[in-house]
Amino acid sequence: KGVPPRSEQNAPPGARGRSAEMVEDGAASRPSPDARRPSSLFHKVTRTLSWSRREKAPREAAAGLPSGAGSNSSLAVRTNSFARQDSRGSRIGLDVNDVAGGQEEKRGPRIPFTRKRSGRPADAADALPPSTVRIFTLDGKNQVLPMTMHTTVGELVKKFALEVGLKDGAHSFALFELRQDGTHHLLRDEIPISAVTQERAHRGMLGAAKAKAKVVRLIFKKRLFVKADDTFLHSSPPFLNLVFVQAVDDVLRGTLHVTTSDAVRLASILHYVRQGPLEGTGSSARDEAARHLREHRLLDDLVPSTLFAKYDAIEWAAKIAESYAKITALFRQYANEGEAFVTEEEAKRTYLKKAAKCRLYGVSLFRVHNPKLFAAGHFLLGCHNAGMTMLHPITKEDIHSPFHFADVVKWEYTPREFCFWSTRCDFLPPEQQGRHVIKYALATKQGWEISANLHSYFKLFFNNVDIKIKTNERESQAVRAARVPAGIPEGGAPAADAAQGE
Repeated sequence: KGVPPRSEQNAPPGARGRSAEMVEDGAASRPSPDARRPSSLFHKVTRTLSWSRREKAPREAAAGLPSGAGSNSSLAVRTNSFARQDSRGSRIGLDVNDVAGGQEEKRGPRIPFTRKRSGRPADAADALPPSTVRIFTLDGKNQVLPMTMHTTVGELVKKFALEVGLKDGAHSFALFELRQDGTHHLLRDEIPISAVTQERAHRGMLGAAKAKAKVVRLIFKKRLFVKADDTFLHSSPPFLNLVFVQAVDDVLRGTLHVTTSDAVRLASILHYVRQGPLEGTGSSARDEAARHLREHRLLDDLVPSTLFAKYDAIEWAAKIAESYAKITALFRQYANEGEAFVTEEEAKRTYLKKAAKCRLYGVSLFRVHNPKLFAAGHFLLGCHNAGMTMLHPITKEDIHSPFHFADVVKWEYTPREFCFWSTRCDFLPPEQQGRHVIKYALATKQGWEISANLHSYFKLFFNNVDIKIKTNERESQAVRAARVPAGIPEGGAPAADAAQGE
């Protein structure tokens, strides 16, 4: 900078810079090709200031203000290192290295469109103090618990159970992670909870999954459904409330496939739990209840999402109000002595008894794929306390005969596949059933979750018999090397005797 062009280096002192001042026929000054071209930044700022000057000059003149003293001016030029003329003939001075803020407030830095953040701003409820974690239940309530870098998921489950007062049946609950697609992924008890939260935050910052919420959402809910639950429903109010909330969530999300009549009955019982008995009798009371449902928009929290489009809001409100009146009259008959109606806990048990009649109650569903079993795409594999079943993804009907634990020989899993061997196969003739062991390979990323559910139910089915699950040879060798000293096999005999026995 400051060095004249080559064409002017050897010219006389008075001839230098003449090419930039030449004017042809009254046109604007035009620099010669040999003159030094200003930077692109100079062009951008000059063009902006010229446009701003042309727009503000008439208004400033009308207001009696000096030129350049507008209230919205954001830049103040203080030197005159470069000099050019705009289209109006006014001389503009600019120094790109000495630009300061005006008298009014300075605007923040502009973020380019390609770099704008697409995620939603974090809520105040998501902000947590350090070394803490928030755990939700399915009714929206939450607890903030302390944690360390070494706190495992299993320890956190026990702490949360104590916080909510859950003592009976706490072993059947687990911690799940809520994913973007609305699915709940089971977390292993032995992994640190810090690894889950850090991995989720790192995945959100990278933008690989394009996550809107960068805060992990942990859900505490029931994962095993056994016969002992009936006893805990009467003896433990926290257990009853957690199971009831989970059943309501499954019905509203459409996980439990219910008919229209069952949906109306369940909605009326749920409305009784939340609002109490119906006041008054007759058609006027039912019309008032239906109007209350419509005006307060309570149908979204009562009707399953898969059935909501079957009728309009007026018809749903009329059906639920009529069933609500019948439930109120029925609960008045079954009330205990000294009470006018059934209590809230009894109404929750009635809801659970009605929901337990659904064929998918207590079944954990996983999305799997095998084109030979179901050519239309993914289907559902359900794990329950009796075995496994394959279901249609929409109608929830069986696409294969159920696989009971007595029919399952073994199962394995990898990060992308779950395999099991069974003596039951619908593709074989009836006379060959039970004579062959058929392998079923299902593509899924939830192989460990399927295996963990089957493992827990299998132990209960065979009276807490300890079993081992073989995943692959490498993992088996790693576990064996960690638990057994070198040179001694699992049975406890010396290595030479074991080899001789083989």
